[in-house]
Amino acid sequence: TSSVFIYWGSAMRYPSAKAVILGAGVVGRALARQIVARTKGRVEVLAMCDSTGAFASRELAKATPLSSEKVLQACEYKENGNSLEGAPEGYGRKLNSLELVMGCPETRDESKSGATIVVDASASLDTVPALKLAVARGFRVCSANKKPFADAPQAVFDELTRWP
Repeated sequence: TSSVFIYWGSAMRYPSAKAVILGAGVVGRALARQIVARTKGRVEVLAMCDSTGAFASRELAKATPLSSEKVLQACEYKENGNSLEGAPEGYGRKLNSLELVMGCPETRDESKSGATIVVDASASLDTVPALKLAVARGFRVCSANKKPFADAPQAVFDELTRWP
């Protein structure tokens, strides 16, 4: 596989990985639940966002992940028809996907800190700027759908799939 496309097997080759999930619909929530249930803490969720805001650790800038309980709480909160911006206990923030990626600390030495993986679980091209920023900041990117890679111009595909 290309180094920018992460699947369960290649994500596990790092000591740990942190996921930022763009999109909190059915696919994004299912991914978040799978991370909690299947990765035994080797992949942790830093944040999830929908089109209105984000559910993120209060220590996002320090790459402090959400607890498994908070990830499941975010999923339930969203399933109940709420937007993540209004999440209780200070976890909800008015951040778009670009601001969310900008708020995550860079991780240039993955052998020590693990990979940061920005996952596009939306069905929109609106996340392309955030994915481009993620690549520029040294994060891995992947998408649950083909929109950012197939529906965007070739130059966008080239930028999203390049790796240093």
